[in-house]
Amino acid sequence: MDDFGLFRDVLDRGGYSASNIAMILGPNEFLPGDPVNTRFFHYRAGLGGTTGTLIRIFLTHTGTGVEEARQALAPIPLEDWAAAGFLELSGDTVRGRIRLHTASDVILAVDPAEAASRPDQVMGLTQASLLAANFTLRRPVNRFLDLGTGNGIQALLASPQARQVFATDVSPRAVEFARFNARLNRRTNVRCLAGGLFEPVRGQLFDQIVSNPPFFISPDSRLLYRDSGMRLDGMVRQIIGEAPGYLNEGGYCQLLANWVHLKGEDWKQRILSWQEGTGCDLWVLRTEVLDPATYARNWINETTGGAENPFDEWLRFYEQENIEAIGSGMIAMRKKTGGANWHRIEEFTPVSPAPFGEAVEQGFRLTDYVNGTSDAELSRAVLQGAPGLTLNQHARFDAGRWLTEAAEIRLTSGIPFRAQLDQNSLRLLTGCDGRKTFGEVLSGFPQNAWPSCFQVARSLVWRGFLLPA
Repeated sequence: MDDFGLFRDVLDRGGYSASNIAMILGPNEFLPGDPVNTRFFHYRAGLGGTTGTLIRIFLTHTGTGVEEARQALAPIPLEDWAAAGFLELSGDTVRGRIRLHTASDVILAVDPAEAASRPDQVMGLTQASLLAANFTLRRPVNRFLDLGTGNGIQALLASPQARQVFATDVSPRAVEFARFNARLNRRTNVRCLAGGLFEPVRGQLFDQIVSNPPFFISPDSRLLYRDSGMRLDGMVRQIIGEAPGYLNEGGYCQLLANWVHLKGEDWKQRILSWQEGTGCDLWVLRTEVLDPATYARNWINETTGGAENPFDEWLRFYEQENIEAIGSGMIAMRKKTGGANWHRIEEFTPVSPAPFGEAVEQGFRLTDYVNGTSDAELSRAVLQGAPGLTLNQHARFDAGRWLTEAAEIRLTSGIPFRAQLDQNSLRLLTGCDGRKTFGEVLSGFPQNAWPSCFQVARSLVWRGFLLPA
């Protein structure tokens, strides 16, 4: 069929969307491989009409009868669905050869759970891929690169904002899936190329690079979607080192990463050493740090399904390599060759599945502002609280008045930073109301306190609590 998107049209008419699937299956996450779990969701899907039939075929993978499938997938004949790679027809039962996952306005073909033993399995949507999508800046660009594309999710989500999208992967099978998904979603500006890291786009420049690479740290190199085949965190180090050579000035590279904390070594300095000479500003948001035993248990359970237990082998490996912990997080780089480059490293706890790419871009602008603004210039600026800024106070009543004992501010949108404020910092924050200059706010403080006030204000702007009005 020339117009592959016609299959997508049928799925859309059948209501196969993330919101409809969630409404039919309920709040519990569908996890393939558990027989009881699968039968439960098969039952729930049976109450969902045409959408439920599509769920049984393409998500729970339990299948449905031929006539029911024919009606749900009309007007395209079942034989055409099978020829295109969607279905397998087995006697009186129709089920998908692939699973179809949904994210935003994208439908993604991925491997069924039975393919988990394949080294080149193409994974479905994971928490990591969704986090990468939410982390990504969304802005019009000329050329976008999805490095290690897997099923193609990052490339397809970028397609509406980019003139050209390139998706690369070391696994030829992943590239075929990404190509399949680009056609299914009518993303005609997406090119899918096979090859390791930047090899397929050698010598080209991009405005934005996004990567959710195989960053797992273990002695194994069997699973292409998980294992880089490089020593320790070598994959992340190589991307940070090479990406700047593929970025236009002002371009961004964003990636998810794991890195090691070695005994006797400062993990922050380890990452900063990778930034040296790149001509890029660097922002690291650490989301988690785990001891080796917990890290091994989590990943073994997630990627082997109990089929094997290399736990002791992995712990010996971590001990031999002097690894005391493993950090996880997100890294953003911006190409800036004029002037000194800066870096930020801080903690980040995602609290909602909402996109925060806009807040990441704002963070780069605010860091530039703080670094490039003198105290004299800051005193003339008008500052105000950011949208979504909340203040929680704990106070006690004493001698006829309320005394604040503790105050916490936090952002409820974007990057959910939070901070504890003392009385002077709280007074400074509330004085920045978007009407007075910062110098006017300062006039209410003793002059000997001004240096610390400037320091507090810079910190509040840096984190996005206060914004230039």
